[in-house]
Amino acid sequence: MSEANVEIIRRGWRAYEQGGMEAILPFYSQDCVIVDAPEIPDAVTRRGWEGVTTVFGNFLGMWNQLSLTPEEFIEVGEDVVVAVYAMEGSGRDSGTPIRATMAIVYDVADGVIVRHRNFVSREAALEAAGDQGSRAE
Repeated sequence: MSEANVEIIRRGWRAYEQGGMEAILPFYSQDCVIVDAPEIPDAVTRRGWEGVTTVFGNFLGMWNQLSLTPEEFIEVGEDVVVAVYAMEGSGRDSGTPIRATMAIVYDVADGVIVRHRNFVSREAALEAAGDQGSRAE
């Protein structure tokens, strides 16, 4: 089942690249949970499609330009996928260039994402997911 879950995350990413926010929403359950990275001051948890839209909007709004490139998808357990992304861009207000890694732990059930947890590193995401996983190609 986990390879199918990896494919759901990949398809969601492709949908977002091609169609933006509206295209990714069907990959999330309507009552999903979205959790900010614990390192972010005033981190919050949001729910549902409105939460997805808010989290993506807030994140994208921080950047003058931003490129996210998926680097790896890691199967962790039966229903958990960790996705690691390379980020490159510049801050909206400061113009400061950034080159970093971010990771998301996705919990999948019944073919949709039910929980999305953001992390500032691959290691933090894997630790939170509870396993070192195996790389999915």
